Amino acid sequence: MARRTRLTIPEETRDGVRRLLTLSEEEFRELDQALEEAAPTLHGGLLASAIAPKVKIDKGELNEILYTLLSLHLGHEARKASLEKFVEDVCQALQAEDDDSLKPADGNWEPFKKNLSHLLGFEHLLDITSKAFDVMSEHPNIYDNFGTRVLTDIRPIFPKNLEEPLSAAVIVHTLKISYMENNERKEFFVALDSRDVRELQELLKRAEQKAEKLNEVFAAAQLSRIGPETE
Repeated sequence: MARRTRLTIPEETRDGVRRLLTLSEEEFRELDQALEEAAPTLHGGLLASAIAPKVKIDKGELNEILYTLLSLHLGHEARKASLEKFVEDVCQALQAEDDDSLKPADGNWEPFKKNLSHLLGFEHLLDITSKAFDVMSEHPNIYDNFGTRVLTDIRPIFPKNLEEPLSAAVIVHTLKISYMENNERKEFFVALDSRDVRELQELLKRAEQKAEKLNEVFAAAQLSRIGPETE
């Protein structure tokens, strides 16, 4: 029989673990209720935005908690162990760390075990949310809305005789498309005139209409649509 490797806690999840260790009873109840009422989203950031108004936990800390829960859910799924055994493995991994901030201040692990087991019990929510972005982004190039913009400027048309005053100019829009390729941000530029802008607007409007039409397919098949527009 293959020997199970010892669980390790990834560095990027440790802030979330620290916050989970310090959850008060009231914070846990609010988080529990908010997750109970939440629908799956495209990624953890959207889930945090959806439940932030329902809890008193700082938004940044909430992001850390949810990222950690989503990561632990994937770890639990990969190890194919019972939830109880997985939570025990997590606690043993934390106990082995030379960092007191990753341990309960009073040395009592039972509240943490109980809270973590309960929160990881939201399997449907965590499973769909943890996998939705991977499915959505399984493409060689992914649009990056943070870097995309439109630059508009006037290009003068100079007369042959530069002693004469300017008499004409054109408006040029430069569409800067930013995208991610192999986790690297890249960009390219496209020049547009006003007619191009109108045609592009019509194409995007038609894309929205197609999506609305496909919503009928989702409804008929009783499928939940996962995306930022559902938040």
